[in-house]
Amino acid sequence: MPERPRSIPAAPSLALSLVLVLAAAFSGAGAPHGQNAQPRAADVQTPTVEDALAQVRRAYTSGPIAERVQARVAMGRGRERRATFTVFADAGAPASGQTPARPPRFKADFGSQLIIAADRDAVTAINRHERTTYFRTEPALPIPRAVAETFRPIPSPHLALVFGDHPRLPEPLPYAPDTVWQTVEPVSDAGRPAWLLKGESRGRPVSITLDRASGRIRRVVANLPAVAEDGSVPADPPTIELTIGVIEPGDPASWAIDTEGRTRVASVSDLVRLRPSINPGDSLRGVPLMLISSPGGEPDLTPVAVESLRDEPGGPGVLVLLVFRDDPDSGVTGDELAEVADLAAGVLAKGETRLGTLAPVALGTGTDLDLSRLARWSSSWGVLRDRLGPVLSSSTFLGTSRALSVEVQGRPARRALIVLNAESSVVGVVVLDDRLVDASADLSRLIVDR
Repeated sequence: MPERPRSIPAAPSLALSLVLVLAAAFSGAGAPHGQNAQPRAADVQTPTVEDALAQVRRAYTSGPIAERVQARVAMGRGRERRATFTVFADAGAPASGQTPARPPRFKADFGSQLIIAADRDAVTAINRHERTTYFRTEPALPIPRAVAETFRPIPSPHLALVFGDHPRLPEPLPYAPDTVWQTVEPVSDAGRPAWLLKGESRGRPVSITLDRASGRIRRVVANLPAVAEDGSVPADPPTIELTIGVIEPGDPASWAIDTEGRTRVASVSDLVRLRPSINPGDSLRGVPLMLISSPGGEPDLTPVAVESLRDEPGGPGVLVLLVFRDDPDSGVTGDELAEVADLAAGVLAKGETRLGTLAPVALGTGTDLDLSRLARWSSSWGVLRDRLGPVLSSSTFLGTSRALSVEVQGRPARRALIVLNAESSVVGVVVLDDRLVDASADLSRLIVDR
């Protein structure tokens, strides 16, 4: 087995600027002059695209690997979101002599909450902050498909690299389908020799930076699908950048999740505790949402912020978020959505006067995303808007932030109205029970008294 690359030092301080974080995360002391000097780029024989892809695939399938992924999504106008997670993967190997077979395994640890583990038999998940439950499914599918059909897309290339069988790596990220790799060039990445592999995914640029010696990935950059509400493509589309560092994988057998003492639940969403976090005066400015659109019939998600939902940012009028649970077991129905839209529209539109805008936000856990279900919500909302007019937002949204959660007697509300003022601060919340008792009057008071 080839020698495992050394671990890459982590960023020294989260308070540094983004540029310094990314540089420091992959920094290393350069060799003294005359010792292990690297050849100039002009002296390096650049591999073909096929050879570069073969090198990276060998690096990820020759034994167990583990990497820490720093993800940054830039959403334009200076807005961005960041997250860090850890991936463990082993393509497996047949028995050889005295060495027993290694089954394929995968694990993703999202730090703040969810841990996922998968092998050829099952996919298991737990919430690290909750000790009584676990989720498990036995889909009888290859690991990449089993994970993809159980959770929202994981923003990393590891499933495709370790378990995929296509030599051209046509989908390095779930957000970059039909990628065609075009060129390879020698570069220096934080002072280390690397290959820069460039391609396109449906006309959008994608690039992977590989360590020259090991073939391991150091960086992935891709433009995300983006369509504005008027159907145009923004000049500054959202971009995802992954900065990847090697860590010690340990024994793959230890990656399994211990479920002893836990009760199995039917849905991943049952693992996630939604905490009450909304109070009058709270600011929701910058809270991330995903705009749901369906160009060409295929649902897409585009990052936006709460304040961007307002037709006239900073102008008069309120923004009312209709937040509802997007859960196949306990979520709201289309009839309930229409019932609330009728109620809110009656409050927000008084004759020729429009007091604000109602925007629907499906509350997902961020782990059990069902694009086809969200596309149906989007279609249902379009029908409602045709009937009720511009008091309803023209788009539907997905929200995974706990900042949007509303809890009643220790359980997440199935549906609620969050009223925001022109500065995107919370005016109040109306929890909607099954009979909508007094909801119209409560909403009217919040809008009038704001």
